[in-house]
Amino acid sequence: MEQTQTNRVVETSQGLKKDSHFFFGEGGTLVRFVIIVVDIIMLINLLIDMNISCDGYLRLWVIGALLLSFFLFSFIERIQRHLKENKGFFSEVVLMLICFLWTFFGTIQINKSGACQKNAPNLFWTVFTLVTIIWCSIIGLILSLMIITIGSFFIVRSKLTKI
Repeated sequence: MEQTQTNRVVETSQGLKKDSHFFFGEGGTLVRFVIIVVDIIMLINLLIDMNISCDGYLRLWVIGALLLSFFLFSFIERIQRHLKENKGFFSEVVLMLICFLWTFFGTIQINKSGACQKNAPNLFWTVFTLVTIIWCSIIGLILSLMIITIGSFFIVRSKLTKI
């Protein structure tokens, strides 16, 4: 943050980096590392089963997941630097919706590709594992939000009855 002559606060790119590092801490680096490792695993399994015939669109799903992962890296980081937060929020919501629909598409492809489990096991189990982890994470986040909301209601209610 820098202060100009008219006492306005102007954010510089260095200030944004410091703010994002302060907010995410070292967790942002860890998340990036995990995403890179998962991308490498997907790419290796895609290359292993590249020439094997499969009745589903699992290869397409892996390629799409790699592209979405790239956009998550480059696009989201640039939003806060180049755009204001309210415009960046809309872009993040659109990207999140696309990722959700892509996960849904992967779930359908897993159910449709029975032969892939035998013919291209690396590709099938990669997609199956990733889609399962994503759905479990979504369900876990929703349940956590519900527990926090309901739990806070009871905590506030118990404090009101004591008064």
